[in-house]
Amino acid sequence: MYMVHAQLAAKSSESLPGGASEIFRGSAKPGESVEYVVVHPDTPVGPVVGLFLLARSLEQAEEIGAAVCGRALRTRRELSGFLLLGCEGRLVGPYFDRMFGWDGPGQVMPRPDHDSGNPFLDF
Repeated sequence: MYMVHAQLAAKSSESLPGGASEIFRGSAKPGESVEYVVVHPDTPVGPVVGLFLLARSLEQAEEIGAAVCGRALRTRRELSGFLLLGCEGRLVGPYFDRMFGWDGPGQVMPRPDHDSGNPFLDF
């Protein structure tokens, strides 16, 4: 299962309608395997649609997510005031860096301990 985010932009000051997650999920065709949809209408970058779906790869998941969202925006009158800017899997590296208390970007696992002969440090 993959989660992809579709970034939307409002053509004017419109807000997404109530029930938008059901509208997007209902726009999936049989075989597109959209399992769940969540809508974040007011993020700092604009509306975001999160789609959880079954796919063979992240690339396929992104393509399906874009197709489903594009179809909803083209066919549903209540969504005609929005544009699809893109659909992609989001990287969560910075989240784990903060969670583990690491100061800068980099590895999500400790560096190897070459002096001990153990290629991995104990957690």
